[in-house]
Amino acid sequence: MSDKTSLLYDVFVLYQSVGIMLGRALSAAPLAPEEYAIYSHILEYNRCTPSEMARDLNMPLQTVSDWIAVLRKRGHLVRTTNDLDRRSYRISLTEEGRRIQRETSVHFERAYSMFIKSLRTPEREMRAHVQEMTAATRSATMTIERSLLQGVS
Repeated sequence: MSDKTSLLYDVFVLYQSVGIMLGRALSAAPLAPEEYAIYSHILEYNRCTPSEMARDLNMPLQTVSDWIAVLRKRGHLVRTTNDLDRRSYRISLTEEGRRIQRETSVHFERAYSMFIKSLRTPEREMRAHVQEMTAATRSATMTIERSLLQGVS
């Protein structure tokens, strides 16, 4: 890290580092890191809607829909009617999907434990900073999108 770069540059480097760490940690697991994040979200927020998942993961709805199709094809996902909005549906993992997520979780938790032990700042404090940066990027994205719509560059 250098004073010649920006905080966003440092976050990009962090993103790359996390990808390498999780790629290696999950190399013998049934799910790749991105798949594990998707399965974990569905498990944690059981019976969520695709729109909720897209919002929570900050993913385009089409990307979430593509993942849902993949998981359904694997037999790892169940769609049920959304009682609050009949036009929508809710998703949850099948028993096989939960099994695969739990099996991968063993590999993830080992890496996560090593990561947390390597931090000098308490986890809670670090999470607060990450959440603040996530909120800032979402806010900046909305501002950028508004200026693009107004023809300001």
